[in-house]
Amino acid sequence: MKHFLEILRTFSGPAESLEKALQRIQNMEALEENWDGQGAEKISMTFITMCQNFLRDIYDQGGYCMPHSIEPSPDSSIIMSWLKLGAVLELEPEVENGQKFCWFYERERVASTSARFKYPQPVAG
Repeated sequence: MKHFLEILRTFSGPAESLEKALQRIQNMEALEENWDGQGAEKISMTFITMCQNFLRDIYDQGGYCMPHSIEPSPDSSIIMSWLKLGAVLELEPEVENGQKFCWFYERERVASTSARFKYPQPVAG
């Protein structure tokens, strides 16, 4: 998550408030199976809560700007995107074997990078 936050620091500009971003995610609970007409899966409340908690965490760690775009994905995921000139930073949480992870992708005009980190981060003892 540290690397994600370092990249996110370079993104700024107008974006929704934390409250509006959390509400947009909450509204995805109303999406039913096949919401896109092509077999999309319903987004679970557990996953919705995970995404909301992630946004609260990044807000609490420094008031980073909220995503410019929050969209449902047909694979029962939520894609959050931050924009800046010539680049997009996308975050897509996932659950695999009961463990929570986040993928993030930084796409620029000529190159892109991706990484995966465990979320929530282990607490140092």
